[in-house]
Amino acid sequence: MENNSILNKIKSGLIWFYKSNIWIFIILFLFDIISKQVFLYIYGGWEEVLSTSSFSKIPFIPGFISFEFLLNYGAAFGMGGNLDDITRRILLIGISLIMTCLFVGYYIWKYKKINRVYKGLIMALTAGAFGNLIDRCFYPDGAVIDFIKFDFMNFATFNIADSVLVVTIIIFVIYFIYDMVKHGDKNNLNSEKNASDNDDDINKNI
Repeated sequence: MENNSILNKIKSGLIWFYKSNIWIFIILFLFDIISKQVFLYIYGGWEEVLSTSSFSKIPFIPGFISFEFLLNYGAAFGMGGNLDDITRRILLIGISLIMTCLFVGYYIWKYKKINRVYKGLIMALTAGAFGNLIDRCFYPDGAVIDFIKFDFMNFATFNIADSVLVVTIIIFVIYFIYDMVKHGDKNNLNSEKNASDNDDDINKNI
């Protein structure tokens, strides 16, 4: 009986973990951190990259995407990289920390009121913000490792965390609009139904 109780608790915990979508955060965060370490290793480690000003490009999909190592000392797309070291690190770590706390706080606050789609999107946003926060806290001079480059357009080099943030925000906006329209249609249907029911009651009374 005791073993069955333990198994049921483990099963319930696993079901909650799956439905909470926290696993999305774990997968995306690990993917971001591991991918950065892989490219750091490919380009020779910290000693090598800190003493090199430019890095060779590795084609991935010719004419579309390539890998090119870059240490980004600023925010997204290099913004704020020209600030002095102390101001830059405090500002960028603060921004990443605030974003992470806001996402986590909103997730906890609205946990019982939002559906699994919103939970998944919030966990993805948290993974993106937290991934770059780790770089800014622990990597030399607060550098963020970027390595993905679009070859078909003049666009900044970025990483998995950046990609997750941008793509998730786009999906979030699209789903939010869809959700608003969906609930708007339901409200309209309910209003029409209530109006029809009232008309029927009036007719019955007449």
